[in-house]
Amino acid sequence: MDDRIRRDTSSFDRRKLRHRDLLSVICRMTAVDVVASLDIDDTGALLELSRSEIVALLEFGRLWGYDAGAGNRIPTWQLVRDSSFEPVRLLGSSLSAVVAAIPPSASPGLVRRLMTTEDPSLASWAEAALTPAEWVARGHSHWPVVAILLRYLTGSSDFANPLLWDSDLIR
Repeated sequence: MDDRIRRDTSSFDRRKLRHRDLLSVICRMTAVDVVASLDIDDTGALLELSRSEIVALLEFGRLWGYDAGAGNRIPTWQLVRDSSFEPVRLLGSSLSAVVAAIPPSASPGLVRRLMTTEDPSLASWAEAALTPAEWVARGHSHWPVVAILLRYLTGSSDFANPLLWDSDLIR
């Protein structure tokens, strides 16, 4: 094999990641995060709110955003449209509790993944597993979502675990 080709192949098969491999993953995750988020002005246009109203929602923890270097980005998992005839709205009244469970140091990619991936603990009797965003959008309690976020983003949800299993609280 040509030495030039050998140097250019990933070392993943030898269970070692090169710096280039890690940078590639970071770049791809960042690109997905940018595509799956909006800037303040676009968010305001969709929600029919002014820029100052969106900034206030971010400051008061009623909407989650992160600094992408070129300004704040607002992930689209927080926005819901019930039908093509309905306007876009925020996820629900529980969104501020969900936002409070996201630490400032949280990776936007991990938060996006957690909020948009089906979780088996979020299955009701009549429905298959839902994503945390779908769960809250359908009016279920935010506590199981808070527990999921705390478990993965802080490493512990011990105080919130009973909320996941008490059917009276989560349904």
